[in-house]
Amino acid sequence: MEKSVAGSADEGNVSMDKSSSCKKRCLCDWISGLPDEILVSILFKLDSKTAVGTSLLSRRWRRLWRLVESFHFSEVVLPDNYCWVRLGPMRDYFSTHRDHHFVESLQWFTRLKRETPLRRLSLVFSGSVECSDVVNSAIASAAQHGISDIDMAIFGRMEYEFPWWLLSVCRSSALTSLCLSHCKLSVPLDFGGFGSLTKLVLVQMYMSLKEVQVLLRCCTNLVSLHLIGMFDIRILRLPKLKELLLLMTPSLGKFKNMTRTSWRISLLVFPMSRAFACGTRSPS
Repeated sequence: MEKSVAGSADEGNVSMDKSSSCKKRCLCDWISGLPDEILVSILFKLDSKTAVGTSLLSRRWRRLWRLVESFHFSEVVLPDNYCWVRLGPMRDYFSTHRDHHFVESLQWFTRLKRETPLRRLSLVFSGSVECSDVVNSAIASAAQHGISDIDMAIFGRMEYEFPWWLLSVCRSSALTSLCLSHCKLSVPLDFGGFGSLTKLVLVQMYMSLKEVQVLLRCCTNLVSLHLIGMFDIRILRLPKLKELLLLMTPSLGKFKNMTRTSWRISLLVFPMSRAFACGTRSPS
């Protein structure tokens, strides 16, 4: 009898301890009780690695990161003004494993089974040959998941060529924004893709003037066009264009927008050798 009383008392203490620990956990974790929409918006503000890492927090967070619609991947690069005392010993490690971590992250991204469409993919890397294949695989996977915004910047060699063929006419219908910096984009004369783009940004691309003209000819739905360090495009046939940014252009002649509409274009020009002019011009 005494044992049963003692056992029941012990069970009561255990249950009380559990309830008190649950109360403490509930009092400490206010975030997990929020709706999925708010939690996903929090994950959207984090970098990709941290967002995926939240799956270890609790069962509540385990699958939420799969709802994130934007991913950013970049190679680890030390800034030019890094503190040698703090980061100097890690310099060799970074230079040795920079490509390794980047490649592993993109391989994981390519194998990822998404539950929602992918909205944005941002890539920053050196443009090395070692990374080209895995980057192309990631872009192909993003295209299959309905990517609408691609932002790519190369900070090293200009050997990497953006794989436009992975975004064919049938699969590029969802792509509305494309930002490319310091890479190649070799489009053929019969190029017919990117018809759904509303925003195009080209920054010091390795392209000929003819390739730029062919590309712009196909982007008939462009609303915003940024050409930075590119050839001087004098004539544009973009009926929906509302914003044009020209930065570091070699020279500026008379600009014409050959359209059938009366849209006024917000024109912001920063020539390489002249003072900038900001204003609006109507199509001639």
